[in-house]
Amino acid sequence: MPDGRRRGRINPEEVDRIWQLSLGTALGPFRFMDRIGLDVVLAVEEHHATIRDGIPTVPRELLRDYVDKGSSRTGPCTSARTANPASPAPRPTAAT
Repeated sequence: MPDGRRRGRINPEEVDRIWQLSLGTALGPFRFMDRIGLDVVLAVEEHHATIRDGIPTVPRELLRDYVDKGSSRTGPCTSARTANPASPAPRPTAAT
């Protein structure tokens, strides 16, 4: 995540809109992460950091702040794992 996001120079909605217009996607990266659930995104980022050197820490720090503060930004993957932690999380789609 660029430093500008952390300092508040651009908001997630603007990033999503630019992404959608540039790439022709239904969702931008922030909306996609909201749909998955920020705690799930953090878990993936943490895993990547354990298996690969040089992964930037800023994205994980921002995600951890949201998750630690009890963000309500959790998606279907989080709900499915809470109901049955042994089951694989559903794959989010642009339509959901």
